[in-house]
Amino acid sequence: MPNIETYKKPELAILSDAKKMREYSDTDRLTIAKNIVNGLLIKLGVSGRSNTEHHIEVIRFIADNKEFTPEEFTKAFDLAIDGELKIDLFQQLNRVVMGRVMSLFKAYKIEKLRAYRQRKAPEKPLTPDEQKQLISDAIKDEFTNYKFSGELNENRNYLYDELNIEVEDKFKKVAWKHSIAEVKKEEIQLNKRDRADKETLKAKYIIRYKQKLVALIFDKFRTYEQLKDKLKTK
Repeated sequence: MPNIETYKKPELAILSDAKKMREYSDTDRLTIAKNIVNGLLIKLGVSGRSNTEHHIEVIRFIADNKEFTPEEFTKAFDLAIDGELKIDLFQQLNRVVMGRVMSLFKAYKIEKLRAYRQRKAPEKPLTPDEQKQLISDAIKDEFTNYKFSGELNENRNYLYDELNIEVEDKFKKVAWKHSIAEVKKEEIQLNKRDRADKETLKAKYIIRYKQKLVALIFDKFRTYEQLKDKLKTK
């Protein structure tokens, strides 16, 4: 008798496949969002009377969301509180914190469900529109993360090539000097045998150069909506 492997559906997959916020009526979405925020305020130890305007903005953020299920918002903060997501939570809840947590949760979910999705169905090549949306989502996530933490994901230096925003020469010079200084600082701390060769060093310079340019571009805009108008991937 052949061996038959059975896979239990992961919790993240169950939550992801549940009814999305966008599928509820306007009234139900608002009620659900309020309940989620009330629950998060308790989890985070935040007074319900503090920063009421911020909490209202979070309710709107959740109610208007088209991607996640109600259960995923709560799960995301449970993971953040348990230290599974790379974010330090304090006794506050606002739109920036919500955006950061959900962005990290999205990346966490994709990674954790990768093997399950591959078993479930073979991957299909992305259509041009899907590729465009994927890049747009990555830029939005990185912009939100940067505005919250002041740091950029080292694995997303390719985003500079996707930004359709001209950078002045003086800023390019600043970025290049910054990249050289940062890489040299790292190399000095290594043993000679562990230091990069000429080609690898050049690649490192370019990566840091692009990262700094992305940071300089992001610094020009207060919100993602302002940045989006300048992007070639809308």
